[in-house]
Amino acid sequence: MNSFAAWIGNCILRDDRSGALHQSTVVVWADGYATYRSGVEAEILHRDLTLVRLENVSPACEDLNDTSPQFSALVPAVHSGNPVEMGTLEPFARTDDQQSYLSLDEFPVEPLDRQSDVWPMKNVPDALYDPLFGQPAPTEAEIAHYGGVEYVPPMKTYAILDAGKFQSGLSEFEDCGLPFRCLFKGDAAEEQKDVAPYLFELSPDSPFVRRLFSHLPDMPETMTTVHMWHHEPGIYLRSRAGFDDVWKHFRKFTRVRDKSGGWIYYRFWEAGYLVKLVQRKSRTPSAWLWRMFEGIHSTLFLHRNTAKILKIPKEWCAISQNLEIRIEDIIGDLSAIKLDIFCKNITEILGNGEVLKFLGKAEAGTEEKVRRLVVHARDLGFREERSIERYILSCHITNNLPERDPRAHTILKAPQHELDKSRRLLMFALNTLEI
Repeated sequence: MNSFAAWIGNCILRDDRSGALHQSTVVVWADGYATYRSGVEAEILHRDLTLVRLENVSPACEDLNDTSPQFSALVPAVHSGNPVEMGTLEPFARTDDQQSYLSLDEFPVEPLDRQSDVWPMKNVPDALYDPLFGQPAPTEAEIAHYGGVEYVPPMKTYAILDAGKFQSGLSEFEDCGLPFRCLFKGDAAEEQKDVAPYLFELSPDSPFVRRLFSHLPDMPETMTTVHMWHHEPGIYLRSRAGFDDVWKHFRKFTRVRDKSGGWIYYRFWEAGYLVKLVQRKSRTPSAWLWRMFEGIHSTLFLHRNTAKILKIPKEWCAISQNLEIRIEDIIGDLSAIKLDIFCKNITEILGNGEVLKFLGKAEAGTEEKVRRLVVHARDLGFREERSIERYILSCHITNNLPERDPRAHTILKAPQHELDKSRRLLMFALNTLEI
């Protein structure tokens, strides 16, 4: 379970008396999208306002570069005792059917089980059927683009899946009965066939699709021939474009040139990474990332029992077409996201009780405290995640900075590798429990 922290987003609201639309920045003390939405709805309950939609919802800690007055005023004011701060209401102009804002909607979903008492068996969880296989009505722009409503092609469903997530790699695809093709070409496609990304066109009638959305806890986790949900093998896409066009489009993003002119593979199909990158860039319409979603109606990410549906406005895709993809930007984003994931994982390990109390600030969430300790651990010379994790666990066990004890200070000053020092430090902390 996530720890609570300040989450920020832009809320589109309707005045119940006049019908006018307004927008407002709202910060909520939340542990995820659902809690954020509940906080907003509770706040507007007695204001004669109705929530129309949410935009760009993300943890405030991912927007630390935001220097706007509203951000500076609202975020520090939110804590467990004051869970919601709402900015000023500003007029919101209606748009046509061309979406001009990024949306990342979240909802719960349960994987398919063995379906012992179900016939015919489902291939897709009910909550995912419409997002993945429904047929949205063509927009006016699509009708104009294709030359008439009768010429608008159906919305197709694609997936980019990582062969490395399947126990037997490519061989598990060969009899799936669906169109698929490796995003690599030539020698790379052959040499890395069992760990490469593959584009699939999915059908709701396919048993292979059922396998992607099934989890059977009584079966071995590695038996990917029967269930894949828990492995989170890739991302899911909706588009009216044909298979070949989608394949050509995403092939362009599988590798990036480094400063020396060489190529580095870019694993954009990792759902956990990509959704966090989207959240980091969600307030930047001119980011190179949006090039990736040109021609894509929506993208679906699955993590545990949560689905997120992303829609990028066409205007953003157009703006990004000529932006350079720089390896230093990707590395910077990867580092920040890796830190974010690491801190969330440590927070889950520590649990939801009152932990790291010696750091004070009762209103500060556990994850914020973990981030502070990560910085401190790096100042002490710890660089590897395993070493930093051990250091934070030592802090948790002793409810203090362990180096304040002369014995632990000696360990930190020893001429040893950081992994050896961090292991000794953790053992020291555990031994204090026996005293």
